[in-house]
Amino acid sequence: MLAACDLFILPSYTEGFPNAVLEAMALGKAIVATDVGAIPEMLEGGCGLMIKPANVLELTEAIAVACYNNQLRAQLGTLAKARALANYSIDSVFHRYAVLWRQRC
Repeated sequence: MLAACDLFILPSYTEGFPNAVLEAMALGKAIVATDVGAIPEMLEGGCGLMIKPANVLELTEAIAVACYNNQLRAQLGTLAKARALANYSIDSVFHRYAVLWRQRC
């Protein structure tokens, strides 16, 4: 179902490192999410629109902006996918672990 969507929205009050956001990023989806947990780090660099938790007006405005601006949605999705591949892919994470292991040995 996520693959068929144009926009992924996660208006959480609290999160850790949400896999749902990572999955949306990997699929190149535009994302609107709350500024909680690791989401700001995940979406930094313009990879998504962030709102404050429990702010219905901000959520409504971000959804409207994303829905009515095809170019913005495409840009957000492209940036999100590139960030997911660069920072969270198996190869990327394995490489960072390998560097850490080499530094410790």
